[in-house]
Amino acid sequence: MQALAPFLAFILLLLGGCADTTPPAAYQGPQYPESARVEVLFQPGQIAPSCRVFAELLAFYPADVSAQTIAAVLTGEARVRGAQILLIGQSREAAEDEDEPYFLYLGPAREYAMDRGWSNWSSGYSVWKKQGDWLNLGHSEWGREDVLYQRPLAVQAAMLRCN
Repeated sequence: MQALAPFLAFILLLLGGCADTTPPAAYQGPQYPESARVEVLFQPGQIAPSCRVFAELLAFYPADVSAQTIAAVLTGEARVRGAQILLIGQSREAAEDEDEPYFLYLGPAREYAMDRGWSNWSSGYSVWKKQGDWLNLGHSEWGREDVLYQRPLAVQAAMLRCN
């Protein structure tokens, strides 16, 4: 049994080293200077065809978060990434309740013009379909302190730059 102990310790160390320690917020896309201002839109048709999608993501928020916090965190992330436009899609109850907001970046592998490949929210569908009931986070709710989501929330978003 004593000879087995070092072997088990080695296996545990090896398995621990294989664990994925990359946080879900790890952004792999193009690097742009921080934006001074981010315009938030809710319909793909509101975006100029030449604007380029450079990040598609799902944003996850814990329970008991306000629409004001959601807007501040997501707009702040878009600004840091250099987005000029933040497109907000649908929202659902998140399958898991984390302690902090986090972002799951879905791509794209290369940025693309809105009129040449808009995914229509198909990126990350395998994750999206595992989420819960629909929750409303639209233009009327965006940024409001008095709108509170008592359940964890998953939000579709895309970041764009325009010429």
